[in-house]
Amino acid sequence: MTTAIEPVVYAIQDGCAVIRRGLQTLAAEFPGELAMYARWALAAIAHGPVDSIGYIGGGTAVMPRLLKHRARHHTVYEIEPVIVTTLRVMYPWLNVIEGDYRDTLRTHHDIIIYDLPGPVPIAQLHAHLNPNGLLAHST
Repeated sequence: MTTAIEPVVYAIQDGCAVIRRGLQTLAAEFPGELAMYARWALAAIAHGPVDSIGYIGGGTAVMPRLLKHRARHHTVYEIEPVIVTTLRVMYPWLNVIEGDYRDTLRTHHDIIIYDLPGPVPIAQLHAHLNPNGLLAHST
């Protein structure tokens, strides 16, 4: 017996990027999050040009797209294989690391942007920031 695999769709809906598999939304740029993204972008720009930005949670790559020219290296840590593949195809300039960031985050970054729900592991993330690094998160 074979199982049909539903196609993955990267689409623009109401001006926002959405990644879907069938009826399941895997990632989306929700309008309510745009203010948060703007705050993070302004903080990163104020921090000045940097060498490396790490993004915990890739989603639709809003922040890497906004900050593309602010750093030489952009690394996205993403656990969802479908999003990993989508990001690698759509944004080949991104270094996309597949897996749980708690297992795959091994380098240091000048800026880390944490875009996952729930408590923010501030101490764990600070351990991966370069001196004078910036940690941006939702709380």
